[in-house]
Amino acid sequence: MNSGFLLLDKPSGFTSFDLIRDLRKKSGLRKIGHTGTLDPFATGLSILCLGKTTRLSSFLLGQNKVYQAEIELGRKTDTGDVTGEMIAEKEIPSLSSETVSHAAREMLNLRLQLPPRYSAVKVSGKPAYKMARKGESFSLQEKNIRIYSFEISAIVDNIISYRAEVSKGTYIRTLSETFAETLGTVAYTRALRRLAIGRLSVSEAVPPAEITSENWQSHLKPISSVLGDYPHLLLNPEECESFLHGRRIVRDKEETEGEFLVYGVAGDIKKDNPECLGWGILRDRVLSPKIVLV
Repeated sequence: MNSGFLLLDKPSGFTSFDLIRDLRKKSGLRKIGHTGTLDPFATGLSILCLGKTTRLSSFLLGQNKVYQAEIELGRKTDTGDVTGEMIAEKEIPSLSSETVSHAAREMLNLRLQLPPRYSAVKVSGKPAYKMARKGESFSLQEKNIRIYSFEISAIVDNIISYRAEVSKGTYIRTLSETFAETLGTVAYTRALRRLAIGRLSVSEAVPPAEITSENWQSHLKPISSVLGDYPHLLLNPEECESFLHGRRIVRDKEETEGEFLVYGVAGDIKKDNPECLGWGILRDRVLSPKIVLV
């Protein structure tokens, strides 16, 4: 099996592209992608897509993510994390448990967020972080976000740990700064770990060092395992053939309309173990192929 998803527990100091480069050497495959970058200083769940599953990366890019973060109050860096230069210090007011809890609840009301200058957001086709490193002047647009949970894990002196579930596109470094501002001070993120993407947990992931040229295939997870909660349609052999050729299919019964992962039972595929053929949209009993995995 040369296609599937690989769940890795990224160590600090690695970029998503480092993980891809390493896996290409071990697997000999060139077609490898990722489902969202994770800052080099951060650790935790990173999902790589191999072979034809690269075309389904968007299904995971849009999933909610869960992070564990540790911030230091009273100090701010230009990057918003431990790798940056210190640019500001501010006194930390007296913080009661009620004050901290109120600030945490306020995070749930956030709907817009300005990405950090040191981020991969494109500005006129260039990554913002490259422009920031050169000292170039540019502006960023606020993005729509949602914070589904924000729970304080520990408070030790000026160090606060929290766990948050957030929507796609949320920057934890910026969230930490916003939280500190609500407390009346500044902060930077000194540690960050991604615990989950959708229903996939870092507990299922393996460290990159454990992946070898001999065992990488044994760690691959099939589409049905990773995207099993996504709505799906099962096609019969005739429909399967049409779908693989990009032809629209008229379904013989009324079904809920929407977007679906499409599974087929053509050829030598066993009916109790269908293969994912791609993704389609069902409207007025007509299934239109949008992604065909060949």
